[in-house]
Amino acid sequence: MTGRNALRTLALLMAAGACSDVPDDTLNTDRPLTADFVEVFRVGDMDPPDWAQFGTPPSLGFDGGGNLFILNPDVPVVAVLDRDGGLVRTLGRRGEGPGEFSGPADLYVWRDGTVAVADRGNGTYVVFAPDG
Repeated sequence: MTGRNALRTLALLMAAGACSDVPDDTLNTDRPLTADFVEVFRVGDMDPPDWAQFGTPPSLGFDGGGNLFILNPDVPVVAVLDRDGGLVRTLGRRGEGPGEFSGPADLYVWRDGTVAVADRGNGTYVVFAPDG
């Protein structure tokens, strides 16, 4: 009985979809999309340092002072950049001890510059104070 009810429901949904009052041509009409992008940061060059070479998409966050924090899980390290894109410092390194990462996955940055990194490899959260 359950199979018949599922079949009836599917048939009713298909019939309802066919009764749409929207003409078919409006669904398939291409429309130009416009976007206005504002450059906030430009990081890297033709010979970037290790922290700026990304194979895996990085996690990003800003503190209240406008500094950009980039977690590069491939290196793994957190790079802290100032408003001009200059490297202020790096946080962490590969390992299993305090302040080290085995499999960093994500980061959260507080307004005061405190950073927490979720490290799946070590099964921990690594927290750095605003001064590193």
